[in-house]
Amino acid sequence: MTWSWNKLSAAKWEDAWSERIAGNPNAVITKIKGGKTVRITVYCDDEEDALALKKYFGGTVREIKTQDWVATQKREKRPPLKIRDALVITEQSSPENLAALRKQFPSRCILSVPAEMAFGTGDHATTSTCQIPQKNIMEHDGHRLRNRRVGYGGAEAGGGARHGFRF
Repeated sequence: MTWSWNKLSAAKWEDAWSERIAGNPNAVITKIKGGKTVRITVYCDDEEDALALKKYFGGTVREIKTQDWVATQKREKRPPLKIRDALVITEQSSPENLAALRKQFPSRCILSVPAEMAFGTGDHATTSTCQIPQKNIMEHDGHRLRNRRVGYGGAEAGGGARHGFRF
């Protein structure tokens, strides 16, 4: 288990905190947006070490859950993301798999975005939430492609691909 001790402090004390934790490779000082506050974090192998810091300096202690990041990346292929009756976003890229999807969804546009090639994987809940209103807006606007800045490339490309735009 790994533990972290955290404390917020006024930014004017950043130098003092830097001196207090100098030489500790597990210490991090982060400036908080706005510049008036810094967060001091020290990662500890033992809860007792983190609690000692809390007793001496105040702050909070929390457990850091460890994960096997390599194992989480080895996964089955994601199922296609279906956006109403208009679009299917998939990470499949082989011609055979894409042909099978075209056969399975003949009235929908198939958008292939392999996860390793994309900025995002598209599996976040907001992806489909962005696609549905975008499709509605495009239908209402007479099929004009507009950049809605939704953050996921599939959301942008999906709207254009459905209406014949090439990327």
